[in-house]
Amino acid sequence: MAVNDLETELKKLENIADSILQNGYIKEFLRYQYNTDWEPMYDYMSNVQHQIHSYINYNQNIDIIKFYSDNMRLNPGGYFLNFNMLPVVKTKIYNGFWILDDENKLHYFLGKLDETYKNIDYAVEVITESEVIINFQKILKLNDKTEICLIDKEEQILYGKLPVEIKKEEMSTYTGFGFIRSGKYCFIKADIKPLNMIVVLYADSVDMAYESLLLLLFDGALLFLVLFILLIAYLQYSLRFAKRLVSFTSYIRSMPDEEYEPYSSDEGEDEIGELVSVFNALVLRTNNLVNMVQKKEILRRKAELDAYQSKIEPHFLYGTLESLRMLALNKDDMEVSDGILDLAKLMRYSLTSSQISTLRSELNQVRRYLNLQKIRLADRLNWEIVVQDEDLLNQQCPQFLLQPIVENSINHGIEKVRRGGSIVISVWKEGDIIVISVADSGAGIDQEQMNMIRKLLKESSSMNNLMQKENEDKGYALYNICMRMKLYYGKDSTLELKNNDPVGTVCTLRLSAMINEIIQD
Repeated sequence: MAVNDLETELKKLENIADSILQNGYIKEFLRYQYNTDWEPMYDYMSNVQHQIHSYINYNQNIDIIKFYSDNMRLNPGGYFLNFNMLPVVKTKIYNGFWILDDENKLHYFLGKLDETYKNIDYAVEVITESEVIINFQKILKLNDKTEICLIDKEEQILYGKLPVEIKKEEMSTYTGFGFIRSGKYCFIKADIKPLNMIVVLYADSVDMAYESLLLLLFDGALLFLVLFILLIAYLQYSLRFAKRLVSFTSYIRSMPDEEYEPYSSDEGEDEIGELVSVFNALVLRTNNLVNMVQKKEILRRKAELDAYQSKIEPHFLYGTLESLRMLALNKDDMEVSDGILDLAKLMRYSLTSSQISTLRSELNQVRRYLNLQKIRLADRLNWEIVVQDEDLLNQQCPQFLLQPIVENSINHGIEKVRRGGSIVISVWKEGDIIVISVADSGAGIDQEQMNMIRKLLKESSSMNNLMQKENEDKGYALYNICMRMKLYYGKDSTLELKNNDPVGTVCTLRLSAMINEIIQD
């Protein structure tokens, strides 16, 4: 690691040297293309001097920077020298070259070629502080008995010395990093590639083994202490975790089957807290679903809906109706043919297993029913369906939401007057509420019966007595529709009943635009 750190620092210094030679102010000054002596002095004082000091101050390991060129006539600041004062061979410095002097200072030389790319035009020398090598040696030296030696590639010792038991020739035998034993000594060797040197650490084998044993014992004791502390912390956390978990599971086992209550203990923010939070949310959701299912099951008792969803074999029924329709077509009786077709579609709609339909399908079903009643009542019955916005027809609704109301209008209104009457079905939207009105001009409802029906629609406690009356009373049909509306659309949906002006009855349904999600499930 110490070698890697040193190589990294040397690479930084190499990059600084390269950036110095790329600096425009310094490059221009080194080329020295001046006609008078005051021009270079002006450039040096105004630009170059500041640039050089900024590089020196940029890296605390730089001691001084020197420049070499054959063009220099002045040496301001003592930084600029001629090539004849270069301490190394000029041809070696083109790609960069490191040397170590007797004062443990590192020198890095880097030159730049001229325009012919044959000769070096100018060069820079970056000299480091001696602390670079001294600190490197301090890091490497494990103890007082460890010695350090620096050897170049030509097997010349630059720093320190090797004992006679370790031959310099052995250094070239091993490449890279290695731990080697030679005689009574053990040594570690590593290459310093930028310096083209080898660093060797060596010590007596017995001393190194003793130091290694002490270090191993110290590390082992430290590791044991850390593991012991971690074990105590783990046991404390585990006991607290287990206690909370046991308390939570005990609460779950003690819960009654009839009713679920959220766990009221402190949830926390760990895994147990997350589990308790999910459990409480599940309890609330379950209670809501249980209430919804109970309401749904009550309303699914055999009543009005079973009367429309016949158990007759559908294939036989459809085949018979189609045969009758073809017989009517053969006799050119279009009225009977259309009536049979409406009846077949009405029965097919009645026998579908789905409980959810659309307002479009429901109104089409009502049209078929009114067409059949028109055949029976002739001019005594007129009807009209008015929809404010075609997009409303795509809204979901339960099957047979409107047909029972229309049946009431005919059976208890239109048929009871000799003159007959009309039925107008209107659909529009008020904000987020869909409004459906079924208005007839029949016999109407006397006030006493009107009050009774309104009371039944508001009081669910009267349901059991009402459900026992398996007759065709329209109050029961309206009550069934009202409860189905609350199940499908929520408790805010309403069914209103009032007398029409001047005669007849108006039944108004107010539905939420969003169907209850439990039904979609």
